[in-house]
Amino acid sequence: MGFLYSFIASMLAAIPFWLASRAVILAYKNINNNDFSHFQTVLFLFIELSICCAGRFLFLYLKAKSQESIGFQIAADTRLEIAEKLKKTSMGYFSKNNVGSLLNAVTTELSMLELQSTKMIDVIVNGYINFLVLCLFTFVVDWRVGLVVLFASLLGSLIIELINKKSRENSKTANQVQTKMANNVVEFVKGINIAKTYGQESTVLNGLKTVFAQSKQIRLKIQAKFVSLNCMLLMLLDTATVFIIIICIANQRHGQLSLNFFVTLVFFAYVLFNNIKEMTDATHILGAIDDNLHHLKQLEKMPLIDTEGMDLKLTHHEIEFKNVTFGYEKDEEKVLHDITTLIPENKTTAIIGPSGSGKSTLCKLIARFYDCDEGQVLVGGHDVKDVSYKSLTENISIVFQQPYLFHDTIKNNILFGRADASEDEIIAASKKACCHEFIMQLPQKYDTVVDEGGNSLSGGQKQRLSIARAILKDAPIIILDEAMASIDPENERILQLAIESLVANKTIITIAHRLATIQNADQILVMDAGKIVQRGNHQELMAEDGIYHNFVNISQNAKKWQLE
Repeated sequence: MGFLYSFIASMLAAIPFWLASRAVILAYKNINNNDFSHFQTVLFLFIELSICCAGRFLFLYLKAKSQESIGFQIAADTRLEIAEKLKKTSMGYFSKNNVGSLLNAVTTELSMLELQSTKMIDVIVNGYINFLVLCLFTFVVDWRVGLVVLFASLLGSLIIELINKKSRENSKTANQVQTKMANNVVEFVKGINIAKTYGQESTVLNGLKTVFAQSKQIRLKIQAKFVSLNCMLLMLLDTATVFIIIICIANQRHGQLSLNFFVTLVFFAYVLFNNIKEMTDATHILGAIDDNLHHLKQLEKMPLIDTEGMDLKLTHHEIEFKNVTFGYEKDEEKVLHDITTLIPENKTTAIIGPSGSGKSTLCKLIARFYDCDEGQVLVGGHDVKDVSYKSLTENISIVFQQPYLFHDTIKNNILFGRADASEDEIIAASKKACCHEFIMQLPQKYDTVVDEGGNSLSGGQKQRLSIARAILKDAPIIILDEAMASIDPENERILQLAIESLVANKTIITIAHRLATIQNADQILVMDAGKIVQRGNHQELMAEDGIYHNFVNISQNAKKWQLE
């Protein structure tokens, strides 16, 4: 409807020129000849003119309302669509594509489309329609004027196409700079504490200034190319207008053109060429956002890992790896090599090994953050690729080494575990996680808003809240990814109690370096260079001369050194 409203408004903008020219000529004749017989006609013309103007403003309002609502709706739907796809995207995508690129896509790029695309398309479409109507009118009135209009319009179209081509070429460069700028700003904000610690604020800020300067220079260069072509077009159209006026004056003096049509043609030439000027600006803007569209289309084509999975209710929860091989990049060395093992239900399996041996990667495959390259990962007897991501994650809770809290209330952060939980259930989970006491000491208690990432809380407090979240979810499979690796001794005892409440009667996979956490596990998997090199319980592995035996000796010696 927006295009229809726009077309009607454009026609209502052209008609007043013809009405005004007739009214002015009749009024001039009446005054010049002291003949007021046409006064009533002039009055009616001005009334018609007023109606056209009022109608134009009405349809312009309807057009703006329609187009803006469409633009905002399209942008909102696209943002939601991207968000839905991100939920089902492999974690590898986030490793390859930084935050700044995604941020630029869903904010800056979509905002450009939101504000400009429908308006500019409307300007171009209706510009061509108006051009055809008015050009036809000029040919009917005076074919010579029509030829000038046609010639100028054809040359103008070539320049507009050149502007569009240049804008499309420059769009990619401009967006690359915009993305780089967004990345640098995000990095600057995230790394400001480190920069201050080492007194390198100026170095980081200078890097930011360099990117800003590059952005300015590139945009000035792009704008300079547009301005030169635009000036060429304006010169062409102004020259054509002068020729039209000369032809009209010559024809009017020779009696080949009435005064009424003379004034009308001059007005219409102005309207026609003004449409072309507006189309030029619109073409430049659409060309400039062309790469935005391409980037957004690429986002919509991002690889998904949950497209054919079924919603299943898992009745048992053992985990099995069958000949699993995996690498983060196809062309790089594999991180896991032919892994085959069983993690029994309702038992605790500890995974140890040197840094980079593949411990965390193994756990990420269970939660299907990535899909394995070869082999199968089965949960409850089902290949994780055959189970919908929603069904799978309902059965798994993960407590990370570095917990993340959202910029929201403590209550809502805990509710991420189960959105429909009651207040009593939230408090019960918090008490089990040993965090109810410190929450009640906060100014707004459970309604206290934490900073982004939970930076207003200590590491131990954040970890306890993440455990409360996992307790509330009550998933049958728990993955503890070095959950106590960076916890001080005072918090370790509290967290150990919280974890004991979490893991009761669950299938537990724990990645740990603390001997106390490992030696009581039902099964211990020892990894090295992407392979499982030992498996068994503490007593069985201590009887072997291997990595685990060396690990225990080092841990015990370190404990003696601390005591001494």
